Amino acid sequence: MRKEIKHNTLTIIPGRSLDIAAAQEIRLSALSFQSLASNLIVDMKNVEYMSTAGLGSLIDTQKLYENRGEAYLSNVPDSIASLLKKTDMIKHLTIKKAEKPREMKTDDIFSTSLKDQIREAKENTAPVHQPKEDRHNEREASEIEEEMEEREYE
Repeated sequence: MRKEIKHNTLTIIPGRSLDIAAAQEIRLSALSFQSLASNLIVDMKNVEYMSTAGLGSLIDTQKLYENRGEAYLSNVPDSIASLLKKTDMIKHLTIKKAEKPREMKTDDIFSTSLKDQIREAKENTAPVHQPKEDRHNEREASEIEEEMEEREYE
């Protein structure tokens, strides 16, 4: 079982079996980290089997966090979700689908960075009479900025 704390959120990732031993570990972890994290995510991506003790533990653990912040299950396998629906236990749990992170391209990193640099340079430059060659450089910068914006919409 893996545990992570990031951005005030405790994420617990159980192994393949969510039995009584795993259920106790989840509950203990949730209690131990309660002062460090106000949100709880139990990522069920690896779970293939869940006992009634595991189910009870998930319900109890979610209740620990519900008044503190957000608490939910993510990546619940279809077989487990189906079982929760059939037994009507789904009404006792909050389940969310995990959002797929947007794939970032190298161009996105550089274009955003360059665009920010150009914008910052313009904001920090006082308007003064500029020699002809500096006005030429300013025109090049705005052309580059326009080209970067066009790339974003492609």
